[in-house]
Amino acid sequence: MFAELQAAGLTLPPQPSPAPIVPPADPQPWPFAEWHVAVLRRRELTADPARMLERLAPGRLEALRPGEVPPGTLHNCWVTLGLLFTGGTGERLLVAPDAMPFSLLVTREGAAIDAFARWCRSLDLNAYLGQR
Repeated sequence: MFAELQAAGLTLPPQPSPAPIVPPADPQPWPFAEWHVAVLRRRELTADPARMLERLAPGRLEALRPGEVPPGTLHNCWVTLGLLFTGGTGERLLVAPDAMPFSLLVTREGAAIDAFARWCRSLDLNAYLGQR
């Protein structure tokens, strides 16, 4: 694919090398005696480029009602982004794909979980599986 793009005269940005796969030095035991699993999803869309700047206005996407897409949207779908485990006492664990292939974001840090989940909708795992 890259060869075809270069043959068409398109320049490609430098691609970072994938991070080496390193097993954890100190594997941690599963942190919860009991837990609830939620699937984190986000609506993704493609839009008419001529209307893209209007769509990127601050607050515009946050203001959309559930099920609503901006005018000029060409395609939209729900994308599953990760799993959020919540323990019996409220502690949380996020497991989601990282930016690099074959790399996972696994964290129990509240600020990191909140930042990741900001643009997501949470759906109970059983409800998610019932939709499949």
